[in-house]
Amino acid sequence: MSSIRACPICMAVVPAGKVVSHSNDLVCDGCGKALEISAGSRDIAVYVGFLAAMFSWWLGASSAPSGSALGWALPVLYAVLTFGAVTPAVLMLFADLRIKEVLAVAPSAAAVLPDSHGAHH
Repeated sequence: MSSIRACPICMAVVPAGKVVSHSNDLVCDGCGKALEISAGSRDIAVYVGFLAAMFSWWLGASSAPSGSALGWALPVLYAVLTFGAVTPAVLMLFADLRIKEVLAVAPSAAAVLPDSHGAHH
């Protein structure tokens, strides 16, 4: 079993800050391979973030005075800030890394179609 945030090839542990800040273009420091965070890890982080945001909204909504001008806005602000803090924290703790699949680039339409600028019909 590999440890959390470890490269599946060389088993070097990738720093937590690098996993969160470079999640789309993550490269292993040990072997130089392109890595990505697994879909399961991203899903778990988002679900935990949503649950924490809902709980934060509920706490803010139940404690906000109903007559105040910001009574509706502060719980939403608390929920957004909570989601923005909890989701990367969960990724820092539980991110499972895998090798990034390189997709083949499809040829563009201009490369496939013949040159029509000089053709006369």
